[in-house]
This record gives sequence, structure tokens and C-alpha cells, in this order.
Amino acid sequence: MAGESIFGFLPWRRSNQLRDIQTAENLEQGNVIERLKTESEQQRERAAKAESNASEAKKTAAAAGIDASKASERAAKAELGIAAQQERAAKAEKDLLELKRQLTPRIITSEQTVRLLEILRQSAKGPVTVLTHGPGDSEAGAFASDIRNVLSAAGWAASFAQSSGSARRGVGIGIRSRANPPAHAAILQRAFESVGISMGGFEDARIAEGVVEIDVGPKP
Repeated sequence: MAGESIFGFLPWRRSNQLRDIQTAENLEQGNVIERLKTESEQQRERAAKAESNASEAKKTAAAAGIDASKASERAAKAELGIAAQQERAAKAEKDLLELKRQLTPRIITSEQTVRLLEILRQSAKGPVTVLTHGPGDSEAGAFASDIRNVLSAAGWAASFAQSSGSARRGVGIGIRSRANPPAHAAILQRAFESVGISMGGFEDARIAEGVVEIDVGPKP
């Protein structure tokens, strides 16, 4: 009996040990499974977060692209505005220069006088009439006096005359007929042109034969 008990107990104890071992292995496997599950969940969470971050990054990039496009549009509009301002400023400056030119009286400078005297004293001379158009335009009258004074200083026979007719703008040089122009007409025209004083030619039947008329009108 004792031997049976002993022999019967040993298998039972071994069986318990096997169960304990099996239980421990099962627990270990369970722990591994749980750990793997946890790691898998963590990996899925990381993947989801990465996907979310990527989506946000795309949205941010898209927004940045829109902002950049808007910024470029605003810059283009600003450049157009600047160009328009520059154009208006250039026009205002041009208008100001034109106004100053209109307000600045015409004169024959000392340098121009020297050059004209050099040319006209050595040239063939003839009668000249310097024509003005009444006392209403003092600027034109003063310029006409300058022209006559230079001609007189150069030894030319220059007289004054006034006309009640309409005045052409600027300074013109007239003769009776282009078919028979006085020789000194071209000399006068070239001389004044050489110092920057333009005199457009014209013909008028009321001008005496052989006389050159310098018609001084308002500033062009």
C-alpha cells in the first residue's frame, strides 16, 4: 500500500508539474500575444498619426500655395499701381516742364548773339522787316526787339512793323514769292537755325519785292 501510494503520488506530482509548466507557458504566450497586440496597436496609432500629419502637411502646402498665389497677385497689382504712379509722375513732370517753357520768355543769349554776329557780319545783306502783332503779346514784342538788335549790330538794315492780322505761332521768315526769293532770306534762315532759333519759311504777296520779313508770333 505504501509503495502504491508512493508510486501513485509521483505520477500525480509529475502531472501537476507538467500542468504548472503548461500553465506558465500559456501565461508566457499570453503575455507575448498581449505585448504583440499592444505593439500592433501602437504601430497602427503611429501610422494613423503619420497619415494625419501627412494630410495636414498637404493642407498646409495647399494653403501656402494659395497664399503664395494671392501674394503674387497682390504684388502684380502693386507693380501695376507703381507703374501707373510712375506714368502719372512722368506726365506731371512733362506738363511742368512744358508750363515752365511756356512761362519762360524767349531771348537771344549772349552766346547766340556772338555766333549770329560772326555769321551775319560776313554775309551778304539785304532789307529786313521784323514784324510783330500789336502790344497784346509783350513776350513776342521783346523777342522781336532782340532779333532786330542783333541784325542792326551786324550791320543789317532792319526795321520794325506791326500787323493787325492774326499771328502765326513761333517765328517765320517770309518773302514775296518763292519763284524769286531774295538771296539774304536763306542766309538769315540758316544763321538763326544754327543757334537753335527755328524760322519756318512762308510767302506773302503783300511783302515788298526783295524784302525779307521776320514774323514774330506767340510762343508755339
